[in-house]
Amino acid sequence: MISITAFKEIITETGKIKGLECILLVDDDVAMSFVHERAIRTAVNEDTYIHCLHRAKEALDFITYNSVFSSGNDLPRPGLILLHLSGKHSLGFLDEYSKLSDETKDRSAVILLNNSGEIPDDLAVKNHPYLKGYLQEFLTAEIVRKLVDQYFE
Repeated sequence: MISITAFKEIITETGKIKGLECILLVDDDVAMSFVHERAIRTAVNEDTYIHCLHRAKEALDFITYNSVFSSGNDLPRPGLILLHLSGKHSLGFLDEYSKLSDETKDRSAVILLNNSGEIPDDLAVKNHPYLKGYLQEFLTAEIVRKLVDQYFE
């Protein structure tokens, strides 16, 4: 059984985001990134674009078509954003993410991954208004499917 805690509601009439074009994994642990990416690829259909990055700044550039992604306007926008970063980098990402347009924020769900077994001391991360969920377990294909079902039509 999945134990997903601390979910907050997405502000839409249906409670779900229409369509999932892209899943963005932001993971500063290269080995875990491989494991997480494999779980994601197993869970979603082949039409869903999966993009993996290792730094918060790269992820924000990808979301906003900045820097090396400036010519990629045809890239799908991430709907599900999975963060597996150290506490300060997660908070930095969320703080910068909060400055993005409402349109961008309304069409995505940011989930924090913490599989170390330790609850982060930084309540600012766990209680951030743009964090939709917090998982304190390893990401599996089953969990990815449940997240997709919970947040996307």
